[in-house]
Amino acid sequence: TPSLFTQRNLERQWEVWGWDASDLEWEATLGAGDAPLYAVKFSPGVDLPSLFARYRALDFTESELPHGLLFSHEIALGADWVQTELAFSNSAFLPEERIGLFSGSAEQLTALLASSARWRDEARVVETVAALGAVNGAALVEGATLCGHPAIADGAAEAGVDRAALARYDLFAVGSREGAAGAGATLAFHFDDAASAAADLAPRTALATDGLSIMRNVPYAE
Repeated sequence: TPSLFTQRNLERQWEVWGWDASDLEWEATLGAGDAPLYAVKFSPGVDLPSLFARYRALDFTESELPHGLLFSHEIALGADWVQTELAFSNSAFLPEERIGLFSGSAEQLTALLASSARWRDEARVVETVAALGAVNGAALVEGATLCGHPAIADGAAEAGVDRAALARYDLFAVGSREGAAGAGATLAFHFDDAASAAADLAPRTALATDGLSIMRNVPYAE
């Protein structure tokens, strides 16, 4: 999956937490920066009460939030669980949905789960994720994080696209898929209004077709 969150130290992760990437229906990275938020959907075979017991045995602080449970622990260098993934230091769970959320920031998870509007019910998020279709993994970020980045302007210039012609989007998602037909990816943009989306379509298509990735110095199409 795109974040590779559960791909690191697989053997040790299984020993410490009792689950790994093979026990997930999907995995996604929500946001980026100093404290990315990782989300996973556990398959029915994962025993969540037993997983919670592992956190308690490791002396994590447990808090009940309006929409789930939060387990937190200071980074304990040398501890087995730290060797798996630092984001486990703050682990939140929505038991009914079988969803786990992990972040280096307890405040990030607390704000998310304490909000009166459930994160999964936010209309723009639901619409953007649905636009990805069937994917094996996904990453979702706020448009303000990316669409004004200087690299976007450079890539547009390479494709002969006027940067000013690209409308500002408020949410961006990318999903990857693998199957018998090979690997592929789908990009989805969410705009504030239909007029902005319509105006953005032609220049954005030109950028995707003829633009050059400044990060990798190869055409986006490749």
